[in-house]
Amino acid sequence: MTKAVSIIEAMEDDQLFGGWLGPLDTWRPWIAILRGTFGLPMNEAEAGIFAKLTQRKPPTRPARELWICAGRRSGKSSATAMLATYFAAFKDYSDVLRRGEVATIPVLAADRAQARTIFRYTRALLDVPMFRDLIVSETKDTISLSTGVCIEIGTASHRSLRGYSVPLACCDEVAHWRVD
Repeated sequence: MTKAVSIIEAMEDDQLFGGWLGPLDTWRPWIAILRGTFGLPMNEAEAGIFAKLTQRKPPTRPARELWICAGRRSGKSSATAMLATYFAAFKDYSDVLRRGEVATIPVLAADRAQARTIFRYTRALLDVPMFRDLIVSETKDTISLSTGVCIEIGTASHRSLRGYSVPLACCDEVAHWRVD
């Protein structure tokens, strides 16, 4: 596990997510949402953005779930990849895992091909010096980290997640999942 920083600090750091995200000004709505999600303090502008987007006051505690309804090119896949990377690299799950157990962060979509977009973004985020050494192994569908976390592509099925310890599930395009 790497030195603890907030997700916002990671976004602002060009050696972490900042160098990949591009101009941070374009991420102001996401910064407000993520501050709210993690229960982080907000300035007046961020609180206004949060309230406008959610019709709620900013929370003071971290949320258990985050559901985003947003249009094309809004940064959903990038934000999801960033969350997967953050939870894999900066969070410690040793207090809830048994010896030999792995925390799995599934990237789920209607099909594997669709899930690969977020997975590729996640791989790109891990390709910075601070994270590169965390990678223990990888295949076309999984990235295993020395933090005891495995990020893996999956399809949207109630059968595919049974038996895993899941600290974060990245569920893409849920409105298009099959419900049979």
